[in-house]
Amino acid sequence: MTTVADGTSEGRNGGHSSTMGGTENGGRVGLVRRFTIPSLPPSVNALYQIIYSQKRVELHPEARRWKSSAKEHVPRFSPSVGSLVAVDATFYYRFHYNNGKPRVFDAANLLKLLIDCVAEKCGFNDCLVRHGSWSSINSDVERVEVVLREVKI
Repeated sequence: MTTVADGTSEGRNGGHSSTMGGTENGGRVGLVRRFTIPSLPPSVNALYQIIYSQKRVELHPEARRWKSSAKEHVPRFSPSVGSLVAVDATFYYRFHYNNGKPRVFDAANLLKLLIDCVAEKCGFNDCLVRHGSWSSINSDVERVEVVLREVKI
């Protein structure tokens, strides 16, 4: 794995990763859960729709559908009172179009709905997610592999 100038790391298969903060500040890892969601969440750029006539903003129907179906793949995870949560996500998707041109794809924008989905399904406030990382791997099969870790402080 090599570090790229923008603070990300480039790993095997041309993947990129970025750290959102680790447990290096003395936190101990408690409960750990690993699971795969067989599709990618919509980008944060496409999460909300504005309903001008009702003067409100709501989750876009596509985002609601993804969140609902993704919850079926999220296992039980109940961090202890006073603990924080780390979410490590690996996004698998094609890095290039069929014509060979690079695909413009901001994987970091996929984290918001993923974290919201996991927190809602597991019954904890998403503000407890203070640690974790994300990475991307070139693949013909889109999916996201997730590791949830309880960080005891």
